Amino acid sequence: MRLAAILGVVAVACALPSTAGAFRLEGGRWPTRTISYYNKVPAYNWAVDTAAYAWNTSGARVQFVKSSRRDAKVLVGVRWFKVAGDAYVQRMKGRFLGAKVGIRNGQDRYTMTLVVAHELGYVLGLDHETASAQPRTRT
Repeated sequence: MRLAAILGVVAVACALPSTAGAFRLEGGRWPTRTISYYNKVPAYNWAVDTAAYAWNTSGARVQFVKSSRRDAKVLVGVRWFKVAGDAYVQRMKGRFLGAKVGIRNGQDRYTMTLVVAHELGYVLGLDHETASAQPRTRT
């Protein structure tokens, strides 16, 4: 039941278009609809794969596909910091080269799923809407 609720929340959040006021594009979109990813922490496979699935089924017309580390454009791993997650998208002259998503260890797999789904939004080129009345909060 809890999994269904989380997947529902993630799917709804991912499906909202940028006109909903929650996100804006940050420096352009990822250039392809298929994005390969590799999870460096096998213990987190469920959370990472579930977050990818949420995006894949969100209607955003994107497919995150598991791949080898060598072929991956997005690397997901653990980072040792206070925030729940962060994403670093590598661009050169506006061209997307790859991305790294860091997640804080010690979170339950449901929270981790939400954090990874949020960070994958940055990989897609989304950022928080800065013109809204709500302050941006870090996840």
